[in-house]
Amino acid sequence: MRIIQISSFYPPKTGGMQNCVKEISEQLALKGQMVDVYTTDIDCDYKYKSTQFLRIHYLKGFVFANITFIPTLFFNLLKIPKNSIMHVHTPRPFASEVVMIVSKLRNIPYVVHVHGDVEASSKFGVFLPLYKKYIYKKVLQHAGKIICLSESYKEFISKKYQVNNIIIIQSGVNDMFFLKKNNGHDSTINLLYVGRLAKEKNLHVLIEAVSLIKYPVILHIVGDGYMKDQLQKLVTNNNIKNVIFHGKKNSKDILQYYKLADIFLLASSYEGLPLVLLEAMASGTPIVASDVLGIHDLLEGIGVLVNPPTIDNFRKSIEYLIENNKLRKSLGIKGVEYAKNFKWSRVVKSLEDVYINVINNHNKALKK
Repeated sequence: MRIIQISSFYPPKTGGMQNCVKEISEQLALKGQMVDVYTTDIDCDYKYKSTQFLRIHYLKGFVFANITFIPTLFFNLLKIPKNSIMHVHTPRPFASEVVMIVSKLRNIPYVVHVHGDVEASSKFGVFLPLYKKYIYKKVLQHAGKIICLSESYKEFISKKYQVNNIIIIQSGVNDMFFLKKNNGHDSTINLLYVGRLAKEKNLHVLIEAVSLIKYPVILHIVGDGYMKDQLQKLVTNNNIKNVIFHGKKNSKDILQYYKLADIFLLASSYEGLPLVLLEAMASGTPIVASDVLGIHDLLEGIGVLVNPPTIDNFRKSIEYLIENNKLRKSLGIKGVEYAKNFKWSRVVKSLEDVYINVINNHNKALKK
């Protein structure tokens, strides 16, 4: 069995989905599985090297209207071995449609890993509902298996796209995030956001909320994205002094921010299952996050859910956690214990079972 991972992005480009693809691919390779990753070289200032069992193909790509186009992906996938299974990571358009076409032409099965359900974020977004209804829906319906990250997302995807062939496999967290926190820092509370600077992350909510907090706080924003200039202008134009943009960092550098952080913040309007929340939990950092699909299931009883996720409600929630030191410590301890359930070894074993099941069902169907 040759496992083909297809993703619009892959590290060193930062982001939860690409980190997930990297962990899955490396773990599979460590188990002796032959893995090929097809991705783009967009925003890659360096490239991860291939190994004996893991080959990474950084193809030329470009982004237009927030769609990642990979012109040579189709021709590359046409050449993959017949005994392959394709594992495509969505919700970004283009790659999944290519996978569906190649599957039909080559009779090679595929699975779809749903990391979220993308919303319109450009002027071309008016076409997104049509794409979902007439194209993405077909991609899901023809998949050997659909992987969702939570029960609520399974129900959402099943109802929206009329599909039932869904299995829940949650993401994992790397052992390096189980770390010892820095103690004894000054009275300033360090707030942390890690992730893409994108519209759906609602960083303006966090920035404006933090600017209104009555306690001495600093919001550390780690990551990069197309909203960077706009967010920096928001800070500058409003003379906000307690927000620092640190830019893109690799995983080892990010550990230092988790060590320092007193509270982790996430104001997304939607998520799949955010790896950053698992990382924050593993590091013992209490979390304040929006009460939305993809976050609620993961954080209920373990963090502070903000509903509705307005600027003022985030301000109140952050201040409440600052004022309750015992609660902060309690949530930090709960988070560490909960994160121990999310091991990549468990994820990869579940995926191997899915691959075998899909291949067997595909072969049976061909014999009929």
